Amino acid sequence: SGYPGGLSDGQILMQSRILAVVDVYDSLTRDRHYKKALSREMALAILQQEARENKLDADLVRLFCRDINRIESAQLEEEIFPPPTGLEN
Repeated sequence: SGYPGGLSDGQILMQSRILAVVDVYDSLTRDRHYKKALSREMALAILQQEARENKLDADLVRLFCRDINRIESAQLEEEIFPPPTGLEN
């Protein structure tokens, strides 16, 4: 369906498509006052179903599912986003 205005996947910014995948996963795997968190396996299955239904970017979902262990095991922000070098005060 796309958002806003029925945009197709090629018209939706890559950053927005990435955020959509992460937002759905986060929503599914966190306890809410109205529902319990789903397991990682169930959440990934839902992401894959959403991708099959063209609700999420299938390539991004595939990459997310492939790398979920690395994503979730990152202990420090620096592991994913290392600070730039050579910028001393």
